[in-house]
Order: sequence, then C-alpha cells, then structure tokens
Amino acid sequence: SLILYKPERGTNYEWGIRGSAFGNKLQCASSLFYTHINDLQVTDFVSSGLGRIQENFSTGKYIGAELELLYRPVKPLSLAFSYGYLYAKLKSGNKLYTIPYVPQHTLSAAILYSPQFDPKRFFFEELTLGLFCNANGPIQWNINSKLTEPFNAMLDAKIAVRRGIFSIWAKGYNLTNHPRTTFSFRSLGRSLMQTAAPLHFEIGITFAH
Repeated sequence: SLILYKPERGTNYEWGIRGSAFGNKLQCASSLFYTHINDLQVTDFVSSGLGRIQENFSTGKYIGAELELLYRPVKPLSLAFSYGYLYAKLKSGNKLYTIPYVPQHTLSAAILYSPQFDPKRFFFEELTLGLFCNANGPIQWNINSKLTEPFNAMLDAKIAVRRGIFSIWAKGYNLTNHPRTTFSFRSLGRSLMQTAAPLHFEIGITFAH
C-alpha cells in the first residue's frame, strides 16, 4: 500500500550577538533560537526491524543556544571553544518524545600554537602544534529512548612544519582510543551499531601555489 506523509511547516526565531575585547584578542559570538514545526517528519524503523518508515508527528520544537569563543593572548597561540545546547522534542497526542539522532550537547575546544622561524637558520618557516577535543551527546537512536549514546569526547592532535609552499604534517585521531557509537538501530531483536574509528594516524605533504 502507498504510505503518504505531509510536508513540514516551520517557523524559526533566532537572536544573536557578536563582539570583541582586549584589542580584538578575544572574539565571541552567541545565539539563541527557537523553531516550531508542524507535521514534523521523523524516520524510524518498523517494529519488525526490516526497513524504515517516514511518518508525521503533530508538532516538534527545537530550543537551543550556542556560544563561540576565540582568544589569541599572544601572536602564535590561539585558543578556541564552542558549545551548543539543544532541547528537541516532538509531540504525538498528549505525549512528548525526544527527537532522535540529535545530540543534546555539542562541545569543541582547540589549542593551536604556530610560531614563525627564520628560514636562514631553520629547515622550516613555521611550526604548528594543535590539540583538538570534540564531544557530543547524549543522542537517542529511536523515539522510545531504548537506544541512547551517552556524552562522549574524542581527542585529536596535529603537528606540521611549513617551508615556502610546502608543508609536512601528521595527525592523530581518537588518541585515547575511546569507543563511541555513531549510529545504532534494532533489527530482528538485535542491536546493530556503527562505531567511530579507533586510534589511527595520518601523514602527508601538501603544497599551495
């Protein structure tokens, strides 16, 4: 049989502010937003687990806030931080459910140190050291909240040297080798999941012209 669903109709409100301080060493931006959606479309797995279904719920709403900070205390050093909070709910009848696949908290932080060097005395002109943390969660993988991924953080790092148009770099991902689920669902009574890549490294050479 043919299954029909209605198009979504939404209204979005957003307020934001951006500014700087300490001689532009500190830059910041923040925003608040509210989105109301009628006939919210949600993809879910059928009860048998053999396939998915697209269906409408009466209403959905997103309420959130975001904050971004960038601080450069001295020229070669940069500190970056961002955080986002999202309250995402859908309504069916008189019941409220959490919208799946949406992290409630999203956080990232980075430290970059890029000093310059005299190419007459050193092999390279610039050295870059970076440490990055990305985190999010909790995330619900279905509407009934039976599959949930908790708040998780991943740690990455980078080192690079540049001379002229050439750069040699190395990157490390998931340095703590932390297990993390990036997608999960139930099929035929079993929980299936896709996990994040384990600890691994990359090296490369790039040039710009």
